[in-house]
Order: sequence, then C-alpha cells, then structure tokens
Amino acid sequence: MSNDRSELLKAYLDLDLSPYHQRTGLSAFACDQLSLSILKKNIDETSDEADARCLELFIEMNNRCRDPLPMLDDVEFECQSHMRLILAKHVHKAWNAQYTFHPSQVAELGDFGPGASRGTRFTHYLDKLCRSRMTATHQGVVNDWYTYCRGSIRFYNNELLRESKFGPPVLVQGSKLSFVPKNTDISRSIATEPSLNMFFQKGLGRCLEISLLKHTGINLEVQQVKARALAKRGSEFGDFATIDLKSASDTISMNLIRKLFPSDFVQLVERYRSPRMETTHAGTIDLEMVSTMGNGFTFPLQTLIFTSVVLAAFKVLHINPIYPRGKRVGNFSVFGDDIIVPTRAYRLVVKLLESCGFIVNEAKSFAEGPFRESCGGDYYLGRHVRGVYNKSLYDPGCVYSTINLLVIWSTRHGVLLDYTIGYLKTLVKRLYIPIEGGSFEGPLSTSAGIFHVTPSGGRDRNGSYRYVLYDIKATKIPVSRYLGCDDAVVSSALKGAIRRGYVSSRDEDSPRALCKAVTPNWGTVSYKTLDIFNLESADAWKCMCHYYWG
Repeated sequence: MSNDRSELLKAYLDLDLSPYHQRTGLSAFACDQLSLSILKKNIDETSDEADARCLELFIEMNNRCRDPLPMLDDVEFECQSHMRLILAKHVHKAWNAQYTFHPSQVAELGDFGPGASRGTRFTHYLDKLCRSRMTATHQGVVNDWYTYCRGSIRFYNNELLRESKFGPPVLVQGSKLSFVPKNTDISRSIATEPSLNMFFQKGLGRCLEISLLKHTGINLEVQQVKARALAKRGSEFGDFATIDLKSASDTISMNLIRKLFPSDFVQLVERYRSPRMETTHAGTIDLEMVSTMGNGFTFPLQTLIFTSVVLAAFKVLHINPIYPRGKRVGNFSVFGDDIIVPTRAYRLVVKLLESCGFIVNEAKSFAEGPFRESCGGDYYLGRHVRGVYNKSLYDPGCVYSTINLLVIWSTRHGVLLDYTIGYLKTLVKRLYIPIEGGSFEGPLSTSAGIFHVTPSGGRDRNGSYRYVLYDIKATKIPVSRYLGCDDAVVSSALKGAIRRGYVSSRDEDSPRALCKAVTPNWGTVSYKTLDIFNLESADAWKCMCHYYWG
C-alpha cells in the first residue's frame, strides 16, 4: 500500500527514540518533537476531501470578513486610533522625495513575479512581457499599464509588438483559486492573479516593504533571523511571547482596511486587488477579504497591519519600541503572521488582534513556559528543538532533504538515528554533494575524500570537484528565439533574467533528475552555515556525517 513507507519510517524512528521516551529534559523534549513532526506534513496519501475542506475553509473565512467588526471598549478604541496614525504615517510620509503611494510610482516598482499568472503559458519574466496575453480585472489597470509603457521607450515598443501578436489585454472577473497539498487532511489554497494586476500588486507590495524598512527597521529579507533570536531569548528568560494566527491572509477584511487606512491608499488597494475569485466547484465568489496568498502585496500588507497593532499596544502600555534596524534585534518582531512581543504586552496585543477580526491560534502562541516558536525556529530553554518534516517518501528530493535534516538534528542533540537514516538511505541513490548544495539535491557531506567522491566524479582542469546531484534540470532557451523582442530582452537582461545569452526556466513542479555539477571547494563549513543549521560545532557535524556515510 502507499502508506507502507510511512509506517516503516515511523516504526524505525520509534525504535531509535525508544530509550528517550521515559526520560525528562532537553533531549527527551526534542525526541518528542521529532516523533510528532516527522509525518505531520507528509502528502503521500492525501484525503479525497482535502480540496473540498480547503474550499470550505476559504469560503468560511471570506464570509467572516463580511461580518461587521467587533464593538470596541475604551482601550481598544484608543489603540485603533494609534493604529490609524501609524498607518497614515507609513502611507503619507514618503520615505524619500522620489517614491510615494501613487500609481505611477507603484508601476516603477512593479514586477510580474516568478509564478503563474492568468493568461500566461510560461512563468519567465521575458515570456510574460512579450509572449503572452495580458489580463486585468478592469480597464483602469490596463490604462495604468499603458501610461507606464508610454513613459519608457523600451516598454512602449515592446507593448506595441506584443499586442500585434497576442492582442490587447483581456478583462477577467478576478483571480482563480487552485489548491496544492498541505498535509493528508487538507489542501492549501492559492490564487492565480491576472498578469497586469500582479504587476501593480508587486509594485504596491514593494512600496510597503520600503516604508516598513524606513519607519520601523523591519527588513523582510532578514527579519526571520531576528524573530528566531527573540524566540530563543523568550524560551530562555520568558521575557518575550510568540503569537501565531489562523488563516491570517484570508482574514484581512476590506472593512478593516477602510477603517484603518487613509482613503487614497484604500483606493489603490481596491484598484489592484482582485474583487472576485473564480473556483471550479463553487462558481465565482465575491471577495470580502482584501486578498489571499498569491496576491503580490498580501504579505507586506499583513506585516504592516500587525506592526501597527504591536506599536499601538506599546503606546498604551508605555513601552519604548526598540526598532530592529541594521544588526539590532529590537524588542518586537513581525514577519507576516509571526508576531513576537514582550510578555507584558501579550494579552493586549491578542485583544487588539481579535478586535480587528483576526483569529489567534492559541495552540501555537506561547507566553508562558520554556517553549517558543517563530519563523521555523522552535526553542526550549534557549535550545533549538524543531523536529524534521518529511513531505514525501516517494520523491527522492524530499527523502534526501529528510536525511540531511535528520543528520543535523542528530548532531544537534547527540541522539543517534541508525535505523531511521539507514532505512531512508535504501529509498534513494547513493550520492553525495558539498555542503553549499541544496538539501533536496542529495546527502550533504563535509569531505570529498572520506566519501570517495573524487574517484567517481574526478576533478576538472581547474581543480574543481565534479559530482552528481539530484535537481530540477533547468530548460535553457536561447535569446535568439525572441527575435523582434529586442526591448523586452533588454528589460529582462537589466533584471538579471538572462545569463550568457540564455533564458533559464525552472518550474518547481517539474520532476527532478540527476544532473552534473562542479564545486571549487568541498569541505569548508562556514560560520554562516552553522548558524543556518543551528549547529555549534563544525567538527561535530563532520563526525556525524562520517558516522552515517562512512
């Protein structure tokens, strides 16, 4: 049966961890976490009702956004007044003389994004720009696109050429709902946006990111690292609490946006969001939520809203905010729906979130005890205790990743997993890759000589190691195929989307295969790598790799 591998993996893991089940302390807690996590996100055998449950939840959250916001008490009213001032500052006080929240400036930061869009067959920037039928939800979005193109000779010429081949932009009702596996019981919903809406959504999202960085110091590219640092401290000293929300992106209602944000910003949101969602089994749904994941500004928008909640609570509680600028960690963190605040502010922040219509996930929010979790970091008394999540035992990439993470987990906690890793090794080909490789590409090894990689792969004339990895094989399309699209090619090259005369296309849904690669260095373990994997010693990792692979 299809779940035989899952049952065997669980049996072998229980066998490895059985000596620790009756113990107490850090190692026992970490073993419990690993036992609970290993198959939690496995999708080898998903329920036939997974998509239906996801659609039902989506409709439930959308209907919830239609309901009036809760009545406010005096403290909540004062906090929301502070939130409005904070949000108005982000929108109206431009971060420099050049950029403001205006359609023309939003377009300057626009992008089509790396994923699929309605009306496009391909996901590459160059294909979306010159080999697709543009789509939009209304003529105003199309007019904004034409205005932007007229301001750039490259985009103007390219748009004329594109329209001559594929026609003018097509108006659609909105985004299209699709599903991807999440776990065995329920799928995850994702929206495919019209291409021109996505272009301006990405621009608006980038505006929000720059404003967040300017006014609060939150840099979405590195904030996860700072969040994990605060979560670690909170688990050790109890001075910080972590908050998680249920369906956060699907519970940002238009009612809330109209209530908190200035009217000119609300008009921009309404202009570029998709007002409707097309589904396969429920027809077309009018969206009461602002947007869902797949929209280009959802993540920075929810980060900004939750940041305003935290800062408003600080104002009422007379807590001086320490912003996470530069290398400073600060005394709060917001990254999407991962929120960290001082423990004394926890109750008020939770109360404010609920007054805005959000649902606090109490099972994943922690203000007491020695455990905290945020942004992929699980900490118990200051030690990293996150388990390992296997997505599939039939996809070699997922098996390789599980092996790598289990070896790292074993190094971190000093618990040997002979039966578990031994079983996983029987499911995939025996190959090894250097530590700078991706965890899905093969077992990470810290020494080429120990694992006899050199005899099988050899070295090239530059002395670099040759090896084989398991990866998505990129499709390289020569630029010569885009004859006549010179302006689009120049725009793509300026974005770094063309290298050595080729457009490289990598579709994450494509099957992986064995590919050849080279690396100049094999065995060096940098401090950055140790920090990424939450390891204290490179020598300990090397010894554990030698133990499992030798």
